[in-house]
Amino acid sequence: MKTTVIYSSMTYFTKKYIVKIFYMRCGFDFTKLNFINKILTNMLNVMMLRKKEKTEDEKEMLAAYEHPVDYRDRKSIKELIEFVKS
Repeated sequence: MKTTVIYSSMTYFTKKYIVKIFYMRCGFDFTKLNFINKILTNMLNVMMLRKKEKTEDEKEMLAAYEHPVDYRDRKSIKELIEFVKS
């Protein structure tokens, strides 16, 4: 969990908001994308395939393009549930 401070200015007053940010990993399944997203993902895939030196992240993205991946972890939601209950 990360805490971020956001300032919002109105005419004469400035409000300060403290926002909690939770990071939840998800997955990727190309077959479940809509038509537009499939086109965009294909373009990204072609661009990455053309690169000679690929980073680890790019290699993982190319692998996920062919085989669905799921990074969800049910344990990571505990922190969010505790925050909502408090």
